[in-house]
Amino acid sequence: MTLEFVMKGLKFAGIVLLTAYLVTLAIMFFFQRSFLYFPNAQSVSASQAGLDNFEDVTLVTADELTLNAWFHTPSETAPVILFMHGNAGGIADRRNYYRYMADLGFGVLALDYRGYSGNPGHPHEEGLYMDARAAMAFLAERSIAPARLILMGVSLGSGVAVHMATEIDARALVLVSPYTSLPDVAAEHYGYLPVQWLTHDRFTSIDKIASVAMPLLIFHGAQDTLIPAHLGRRLFDAAVEPKQFFMQKRAGHNTMDMGAIIRKVSELYGEDVRKL
Repeated sequence: MTLEFVMKGLKFAGIVLLTAYLVTLAIMFFFQRSFLYFPNAQSVSASQAGLDNFEDVTLVTADELTLNAWFHTPSETAPVILFMHGNAGGIADRRNYYRYMADLGFGVLALDYRGYSGNPGHPHEEGLYMDARAAMAFLAERSIAPARLILMGVSLGSGVAVHMATEIDARALVLVSPYTSLPDVAAEHYGYLPVQWLTHDRFTSIDKIASVAMPLLIFHGAQDTLIPAHLGRRLFDAAVEPKQFFMQKRAGHNTMDMGAIIRKVSELYGEDVRKL
């Protein structure tokens, strides 16, 4: 085997690896939303989900999409949770959360995004913000003041909740398994790619959280391998007081004890707002 033959082999291998890398870059750049959003397209009504004390409502976005949502009417002054879920599934997958919130006395608006659960459109960062704004506009029409509103975002939805917290002065902000930014999450899994340059939907909560003055609760799982707990901790450290961080030591990303989280929110913010 001559040196020339070896050099040609190395050159060929280098070309193959470079080509594979460039193809990977192209796939991640052009198709990344297919790797980020996993909607369940099935439309489900509140009654079909077994939530007979919820009503099906319609939200209208600034870009004229009509979105389905579920609403549990609160008592006259009870706090209301606007719930923003993660990137997979749909509104019906969280039905037990909503039922428990209602059982504890909260009003609940269960938001589902564009492209999810039979809603029109396709999900993207600015679109999800418009969806959440439509939800807040609906609550305003129902005479729910921001002081009664608890913004609650889980996983991907934490970025939507943080952004909404920069636009209104709500009762509290509750984040479950949050991140600093989506590029930071991508870097945890694709460190060999220039994800800071590639990422379209960025959800840069780390750049916004310091401007949020309302009480903040962050819950994270110590065993979370999708959004590592150190990202949630970094977000917490960047936030201003008042704030609290709760670590669930045995929980992973999809095994958080949401019942315990909802009970803690009730303990801290579930009291009648007339007493606050």
